[in-house]
Amino acid sequence: MIEENKGNVLYVDDELTNLRVFKNLFRRTHNVFIASSAKECLEFFKNESIELVISDQRMPEISGLELLAKIKTLNPLIPTILLTAYTDHNVLKDAFNKVGIHKYINKPFDTESLKMIMDMAIETYRLNQKNEKILLELKESEVKFKGIFNSILDVFVRVNNNGIIEVISPSIKEFLGYSAEELIGTEEIKLYANTNDRTILRKLIRDQKIYRGLIVMLLTKSGTRKYASISCKTYNDLAGNPIGIESILRDITESKLKEKELRESEEKFRLLAEQSPIRIFKVNDLLKIEYANRPISEGDQMIHRFFPKETQEAVVKLIANVFRKDKEAYFEFEETNLDGEKIWCALNVSPIKENDETVSVLVMINDISEKKKVENMLRGLNEQLEIKVQERTKDLEKTKEDLEKTYLKEKTLNNLKSQFVSIASHQFRTPLTVIKSNIGLLEMQIDHAEPMFQEWFFKVNKRIQTEISRMTDLMDNVLILGNKDAAMIQTDFQMVDILKLINSVIDKFNQIQTDKREMKLNITGRSSLFYLDPDLFQHAFSNLISNAFKYSAKKPSPELTIIFKNRKAIIKIKDYGIGIPNKDKPNIFEPFFRATNVNEIRGTGLGTSIVKQYLDLLGAELIFKSELHKGSEFTIILNERLHG
Repeated sequence: MIEENKGNVLYVDDELTNLRVFKNLFRRTHNVFIASSAKECLEFFKNESIELVISDQRMPEISGLELLAKIKTLNPLIPTILLTAYTDHNVLKDAFNKVGIHKYINKPFDTESLKMIMDMAIETYRLNQKNEKILLELKESEVKFKGIFNSILDVFVRVNNNGIIEVISPSIKEFLGYSAEELIGTEEIKLYANTNDRTILRKLIRDQKIYRGLIVMLLTKSGTRKYASISCKTYNDLAGNPIGIESILRDITESKLKEKELRESEEKFRLLAEQSPIRIFKVNDLLKIEYANRPISEGDQMIHRFFPKETQEAVVKLIANVFRKDKEAYFEFEETNLDGEKIWCALNVSPIKENDETVSVLVMINDISEKKKVENMLRGLNEQLEIKVQERTKDLEKTKEDLEKTYLKEKTLNNLKSQFVSIASHQFRTPLTVIKSNIGLLEMQIDHAEPMFQEWFFKVNKRIQTEISRMTDLMDNVLILGNKDAAMIQTDFQMVDILKLINSVIDKFNQIQTDKREMKLNITGRSSLFYLDPDLFQHAFSNLISNAFKYSAKKPSPELTIIFKNRKAIIKIKDYGIGIPNKDKPNIFEPFFRATNVNEIRGTGLGTSIVKQYLDLLGAELIFKSELHKGSEFTIILNERLHG
């Protein structure tokens, strides 16, 4: 068990017998720790508070002196003792000069002598630690004092009996423009704008030893003047004799300037008030006039006497209410002027406060007859305007009814148009179906015809079948547009593996290309599920893939790039075909519009319009760019949605 009053001694020796002997000799008087190697010794410094290290010189891995040198790097104050059975003058020299050990002791040692040396070393170490702590506290205290001294806003000045500045705080720079270094050692009198102020201050200090709040004017480094409030006291030597004055200077220039501005403002107010056409009074809580901007007779000292008799009671109540509630009040009244004319006046009453308490009120009486005339005129104009507004409102209501009727007619026409498109599309299918079935009947009998007729028939049959397919596609697209206008397209949103859906479309189109071209596919990022209608997306996407092949015949294969990024799917369909002329780009999504350079390529002009409408229903974005003779690129941007 470690006892705090005993010194903590670490003994290092590679011979276990020596370690046991040392511990038995000193365990009653000291807390003895032992280590058989340098590594074990250094470990103690991480876990134990060692006050003395004693090491044998001869050890296999490292010498005792080298070990003590390492310990000194860890704790320069800790005392160390080197034990050795051999006298080596070089080791002795290095021990004291380089390592700075406490003692060098030859074996065998005297137990009592060694105990005395150990106690003295530990006591010295403890004293050194206390001194280090005291020095550290003094340094911290000095740093704090300097921090406070350098940060105070007021200026501290110490002047000796000869008027020489000995100490001054850095805040003098902000106040007068001098640095502290510029003023230390100079006469303080050069800072005074009036040297009499310094003479008065010296006399006050001699008489009273301490004085507060003397107002003086000081000179800045640039020669301008500033006001300061000075509080002073004498400071004495150790014998109690006065050897100078310590002062605190506070910059009050701003407050002095504000006082000056206030006086000037009051003078301006007085001049303006006296010239104002408004009657102005300062009235106390007894209704007595304390100030008037115009002369008043001795008999007119009470404010209510300046109002008509029928108004006086209301005025008295109004002023009393302002005193009670600390809020402004306004009142209008009619009176007869000196010429016998009826005039309108406005009474404004405002509280005048001191220390958040209303001590008086400001009463202003203003002739507002002209204002009343204008108000009456505006009132008449407002009445006329109100009549016109009512008339205009009736006109607008009638216009609204007409618009509603027009809207109903337009809506009816749109419904009829959609019904017509739907009926016409279905009706066109019937003759096409009849034509196709009859051609089929003829085809069943063609085997009995002449070879020459068979060859002619198959050519004609192929042309008929192609035109029937083209007419059917046109009717389908027209029907789609009609349904879209009539808001008849039913959507079925669900979670869709977009990559799987795209691959199925690509495989289908790759298989039907007569020129053996195949869509090139590039995928970046990780695929995810999207909430959409798979049929609408597949139809729109198929249209774009079909166009990419159709308008790039005999050119390199189209390319499809899919980028999954930031919860989006960016799908780019790029071809190297004929491109779109600049003049046609604004109309590319209009129904039945075909670019001016596609005359030789069959189409209805409905594909891109349907693509745009379907992607709008899916909440997707469609962007395209194209360059004539170089190709086109259509980009679909899908936002990842986990639900509707």
